[in-house]
Amino acid sequence: MAWWMSSSRSEKGRFLFFVLPSLICWHIWKARNKAYYEGVQMRLGRICHDILIDMKGVVEVQFNQRLGVQTFLQLYEGTAHPPPCYSVQLVGWRVTEEGTLTLNTDGCSKGNPGVSGGGGILRDSLGLPLFVFSTYFGETSSLRAEVLALATRLRLCM
Repeated sequence: MAWWMSSSRSEKGRFLFFVLPSLICWHIWKARNKAYYEGVQMRLGRICHDILIDMKGVVEVQFNQRLGVQTFLQLYEGTAHPPPCYSVQLVGWRVTEEGTLTLNTDGCSKGNPGVSGGGGILRDSLGLPLFVFSTYFGETSSLRAEVLALATRLRLCM
């Protein structure tokens, strides 16, 4: 119900919202006709399964993308919110004063806290790499991973 009443949907969510009522009616109508004309008992689980299979197929064709969903909940979770927006930023190297070294580092964690690591690169004034490093920090927060990457780079520079 939360998905149905949600106003912010992804493109897939809007598509499902548009198509799903027709599929529900179609499968109920088919099951009703089988029950009436063939004596086959209507089964809610079977109707829902058939709706999910058709919905999955329609979405895969419409968006040219395989869905690994097995339940309506998984289908809902994949369409409830618009996909995150990413921005691209071009990064370039600027030549620095001769004899100057530049050290860049970064730390991150998958989750907060989560599995984390860090790395860095030391470049000369022309931008040529002198050495690079990466390391695993274990389970920690993203802020701690950033600090550990900074500490690692300082130890390597001494």
